[in-house]
Amino acid sequence: MMNNSTYLESKKSDHLNEMLRNKQSAALLGISLVTLWRIGERDTTFPSKIRISSRCVGYRRGDLLKWQEQQMGV
Repeated sequence: MMNNSTYLESKKSDHLNEMLRNKQSAALLGISLVTLWRIGERDTTFPSKIRISSRCVGYRRGDLLKWQEQQMGV
């Protein structure tokens, strides 16, 4: 049986590993889709795209939040 603390850690991990499509990723970061694309092409520290299908890519929520924290100097 999972205790409450382990359950909450598991839920947090699931939330951070959630795959976000481009529109969701841009909204999370507070930027436009064009800016998301531009940053993804130019910034070597930006998280790598993850191919979901032949015409679909996404990003892990946790990777985006970690990158955003680094940009803010936290």
